Amino acid sequence: MIFIDESGHSGTIRYEENAWNTNGDPYFVLAAIVIDEKNIALLCEKMKEMKKKYKIQNEFKSSHKNVKKNISSIAKDMEKIVNELGISINVEVVNKKYCIVKQIVEYCVVPYYDCTDITDEREVKVRRIFANYIYDNISDKLLGEIVEMFDSNRQDVNELIQMCQRLSEEFDYDAIRESIADTIYTLENYEKYHLKISNLFPLIDMYNGGRTAVSVCPHIDSLNHIMILNPNENHIIHDEISELSDAFGLNVEKYFEDKEIEFRKSKCDFCLQFADLVAGFVREYVIKKVEKEDTSFIPPFFSRIVEVDTNVVASYDEQCELVPYNISLQEERFWYKDLIKI
Repeated sequence: MIFIDESGHSGTIRYEENAWNTNGDPYFVLAAIVIDEKNIALLCEKMKEMKKKYKIQNEFKSSHKNVKKNISSIAKDMEKIVNELGISINVEVVNKKYCIVKQIVEYCVVPYYDCTDITDEREVKVRRIFANYIYDNISDKLLGEIVEMFDSNRQDVNELIQMCQRLSEEFDYDAIRESIADTIYTLENYEKYHLKISNLFPLIDMYNGGRTAVSVCPHIDSLNHIMILNPNENHIIHDEISELSDAFGLNVEKYFEDKEIEFRKSKCDFCLQFADLVAGFVREYVIKKVEKEDTSFIPPFFSRIVEVDTNVVASYDEQCELVPYNISLQEERFWYKDLIKI
């Protein structure tokens, strides 16, 4: 079974009044623990013992003052539990703005319908390079306007062409400008290429009971990736999130017919509380590590999770800071920096 909890703002990402609505919180973290059903009762017993040991009165959360006070000892207990019960951990760390930029690359710069093979390693690398360049250079204002256009689901081709033109004007990188020009040509002639308008825009997820549309939702993307990593686990337990539960349910029903997702209150589920501890401390470590602040107080258990068990969706600089032993990634960043002369 998979138990999943999150840390960080999820849902609609907006740029309004010269600020993003993420409250200064650039990262979203989704943590999953994968545990054999026969070991769930054992995990619950061990969590009860930990609550008593560390005098946790209510829910076991990473933000609890007694948890923070005893983080080193708690991390050792958690690592022992993971080893004894054969628990696997999968974590997704997403830079929310970079997630938007990836969407821009997919629909404005190197759209899938203009690619011969979207899985080709060369094309994948080109998209990463373009995403990093745009992330480093795009203005927040234009980024916010594009995500609003995608989320609105207006599907106005002329508006999309105008956004592509503004993108091109914002950059000095010839390769990106040429690629955007190709996209604009295709958009202007989409009927000739037998494309539907729906092919030109991102898929929309609905949440808040169907009242809100969102095209860039790191939470849903992260959930999908965790399910892909665990093809033999068909029962997913996620902490209760009322505004997103409908979107999650529809997503699983549409793309993962063999899986079912259930929502529970984390205060009533020790497995979810274990996932919360992982998500909360991983997120704290990520923020401080990227900002080059002191991380010595965060136990190695959590830093190893980031380095070994985490999928990081972020810029080259952030990825290389968090996963320093990935040599191919380090080489790709070096090549990218040399290419664009930063």
